[in-house]
Amino acid sequence: MRRRNIQLFLLLGVLAMTSLFSCGVDRWPEYYKWTGRDLWIDSVMREEYLWFEDIPNTKDLNYFLEPDAFLKKIISPLDKGYSSVDTLYATPLPSYGFDYTLYSIVGNDTAFNALITYVIPGSPAAEVGLKRGEWIMKVNDDFITKKTEELLKEGESRKLLMGEYSAQENEAGETEGVITSYGEANLPASRPVEDVTIPAYDVLTGGVGYLAYN
Repeated sequence: MRRRNIQLFLLLGVLAMTSLFSCGVDRWPEYYKWTGRDLWIDSVMREEYLWFEDIPNTKDLNYFLEPDAFLKKIISPLDKGYSSVDTLYATPLPSYGFDYTLYSIVGNDTAFNALITYVIPGSPAAEVGLKRGEWIMKVNDDFITKKTEELLKEGESRKLLMGEYSAQENEAGETEGVITSYGEANLPASRPVEDVTIPAYDVLTGGVGYLAYN
């Protein structure tokens, strides 16, 4: 009888161990057809949602819910279903009123020439006569660098060394593009400038037209 009891206890122990090991099997692949949509919503929200820090821990979420019900469980109390802007600028920020692109100067790794790409009508830049396609070579007698570039964005009046592009023949007889200075311009101090949506327009009665925008 004692031997039978010992054998019974051993059998029960084996069954208990088997049940424990079976509990460790990952069942998520089997459940994915019911949880896949909610898992996808969870991953996107944690990456893109404004209040992602308010999303509950994954251990506290039920991924078997319908998508609309699951979404209600993870949205933040701060989410009112719309977005708002809490800062409005009554007037535009100060600017000289022109856009530009920097190009490295050959033989100088730290200096640039600035190609004017757009001038806002009525701006300080337009007032002094700057035009698209012109070049700025120096600001206040200094070369344009990453440190002095800020002088082109806003501030007090600036002295600009203006340049123009031309094709010249070098010593080897090859033609190359060169930026040569032709004069100076006194840029007025920056002020609030508002760009017009449509600076110029015309009605075409025939032919072909094109639109250029920067």
